[in-house]
Amino acid sequence: MKTQKLTQKNGTKTLITIVGLVSGFMLGGAVSAAVPTEHRTVARVAVAGGGALANASIKDDDGLGSFVKAAGLGASAREVYGLATDQLKKDVVVDPEADTLKRAYYGSIGLACPCGDQNDYWKPEDNGLNYSNQIGLREMYPADEPFFDENYAEQNQVVSLR
Repeated sequence: MKTQKLTQKNGTKTLITIVGLVSGFMLGGAVSAAVPTEHRTVARVAVAGGGALANASIKDDDGLGSFVKAAGLGASAREVYGLATDQLKKDVVVDPEADTLKRAYYGSIGLACPCGDQNDYWKPEDNGLNYSNQIGLREMYPADEPFFDENYAEQNQVVSLR
């Protein structure tokens, strides 16, 4: 591996690539959220394949090409991660007394609760919802119905966006 001199041109290309990756990652999430749960796997495969195809077939000799290639990579990465974690989650039984390595594994596949409590993990009795009571959000994993806690909203003056 050789390094190159940092110039405005390669710095700009790097910035465009980062923005493209993040945009593609967000686009992949938007498509997954918009598709009904029963069709999510097919949508993820389609987005991952389309992103890979875009990355392989587009030249990155200008800013737009670099952006589109990176967006394809970002969308593909998110959807392949989603496909992999969906399969891995099916076989995991979360141990609340897990050691650090297992907790890291749970977090890597999206089973750790974002509450900050190291022993607060997703459990089968949560009906597929991984939640954070500290901030009043529930993240779908994959539940069929959107969740909005009216009691929490009234107590904390939260407005529904629906």
